[in-house]
Amino acid sequence: MLLRDTQDQITLVRPAGTKDVLSREWELPGATVRDGETPHETASRAIHRATGIRRDPPGALLVTEWRRADPLRARPAGVSLLFEPARLGLGELTPDPNVQFVAPEDIGRLATSLMERRVRAALAGQHFLPPPF
Repeated sequence: MLLRDTQDQITLVRPAGTKDVLSREWELPGATVRDGETPHETASRAIHRATGIRRDPPGALLVTEWRRADPLRARPAGVSLLFEPARLGLGELTPDPNVQFVAPEDIGRLATSLMERRVRAALAGQHFLPPPF
């Protein structure tokens, strides 16, 4: 889920268990679709879990990406969906060391190259990303 603040910075969250603030493991807020839940409902739940803010479902679907299994992170293969950014207003977010806002050009400083690729595709309007080879 793309969350942006009033200065167009993108929200990244540090996954549970990541202790190194400078590690390149930061991610976009996200969640797995639950049985009976729509992707938009999942995105709303992800926003709430990451920020504590309840929001209506996000806008249009921007990126569909096939994701290969990642045995190192215990993630199965699947599809990642990235929706149009939700905007967070000033003062909506309580300071949290596990949440950072970064300029789009700085995503690669905290996120993996795959996450950076997904964000750049969304910002450029590229709608489908095949798996990287």
